[in-house]
Amino acid sequence: GGGGGAADKQKKKPAVEIVEPRRAQNVGVFLATFPVKTPIQIRDALVNIDRKVLTPESVQKLADNVPTAEEYDNVTMFVHGGGDRSLLGPAELFFSMIGDVPHMQERLDCIYFCLRAPDKCNELSVELGEILAACRGIRQSRAFHRLLRIVLEMGNFINAGGARGNAGGFKLSGFAKLTDMKDTTGRLTLLDYIVQYVQREHPDVLEWLADLSHVQAASKVALGDAQKEFGGLRVDLGRVNEQMAALAVGGKKALPADDRWHSVMPPWVDDAKRFVESLRTTNDQVQRDVKETIELFAEDAKRVQSEDFFGTLHKFIEMWHASQKKLEVEKLETEKAKQRDIKKRAQAALGAQQKKQHAALHAQLAGALAGGGGLQSALAKTKSSPVSGASANRGGGGGGGGGGDIGARCTTACGGSSARCSSTSRACRTPPTATCCGR
Repeated sequence: GGGGGAADKQKKKPAVEIVEPRRAQNVGVFLATFPVKTPIQIRDALVNIDRKVLTPESVQKLADNVPTAEEYDNVTMFVHGGGDRSLLGPAELFFSMIGDVPHMQERLDCIYFCLRAPDKCNELSVELGEILAACRGIRQSRAFHRLLRIVLEMGNFINAGGARGNAGGFKLSGFAKLTDMKDTTGRLTLLDYIVQYVQREHPDVLEWLADLSHVQAASKVALGDAQKEFGGLRVDLGRVNEQMAALAVGGKKALPADDRWHSVMPPWVDDAKRFVESLRTTNDQVQRDVKETIELFAEDAKRVQSEDFFGTLHKFIEMWHASQKKLEVEKLETEKAKQRDIKKRAQAALGAQQKKQHAALHAQLAGALAGGGGLQSALAKTKSSPVSGASANRGGGGGGGGGGDIGARCTTACGGSSARCSSTSRACRTPPTATCCGR
């Protein structure tokens, strides 16, 4: 058992610490998170230009953790001096394996540029494309130009006779003032009136909203920042061209036999160049179009930022939509009020008609009672009346002289007076001294 313990102690020799402890700890964390784990696998990815392992993120991390010349020399001195490589810690072993890759910094710079340039160029191209589309819409939209003319004419009409009553144009800041002026009710603004006028008289002018559909996206692009990023790409491309030229001077003899640099990198760099050159063309066009569009509104292109210019137009578009929504809500409310009024009037008319019909019916009955002999004919005309039904039943059910004139018999029963018998009580009204018709 004692011999085995001695062997274990022999195996558990402490690792050699050549790299500064904090630096070694940071390198250890990097190795634990890298796509491949062993130093030899990292070296193979570099010399083979393995794009499955080398991503923009992994290359950046690798660039932060490759050994300095001093760190590599210290590890190499230990190994070449007869030191046991198996005793090296993770950081030291990584330095010893990776430090002999030729032109490490230049290699990482070129790979990172080729990995990053296409995506970055596409991203900037989309942003610049929104600006180009917005400028094209603003300059070419006839509907928008007609709307500007309407706004100008409205302003001149309102300011007629004053110093501002014959303006030839207006600043972008004038859009915001369209909601400041209101009618006497304080409900409608000048913009509301313009929206109503355009919807009613010139509905085709509403196409301006579709023509300026790219303005919102353009307002979110900081053109100055985009151009700085493009400038950075051009600087990086220039440095890569210099590095590629320097590495090409030595030819394949300057690199290890397994290094694929000369077969992989030149076409890859050429591909990245095409992205940058295409973006340069787009960027030049953007600068021209933005200048022309801003100056179209009599603004100073050197002082007005593109995002501010497009932001003002986007704000006006939002104001227009808000006015449309407000007017639509008011239109619906007006229609509802109109329908309520129509219903109320209909109900009042129906009530008046019913009241008139009831009055006519009462007049007919009163006239029949006063006239005596015409009662049954009056009742026949008002069969829907409950009174008519009761009278008819009683008149038809009497035996013997049921066909006689009830009113006449009542008159006789009441002693020849002018009072009439009630069809329900069958008693003379005045004086109530006899039973009407003997009933």
